Amino acid sequence: MFQGYYQAQLFQGTYFQPAVSYIPTPGSSPSLGGAWALTFRITVLF
Repeated sequence: MFQGYYQAQLFQGTYFQPAVSYIPTPGSSPSLGGAWALTFRITVLF
């Protein structure tokens, strides 16, 4: 699996983190193609 991400501070103690992931061999079947996933995370520190 390969993943790239970036973390940006929105406000004091609040962060936004988008990430893109690539899985070249998902599942147990070698006939399946690669899979891409896009996720978003918000972190609030308190």
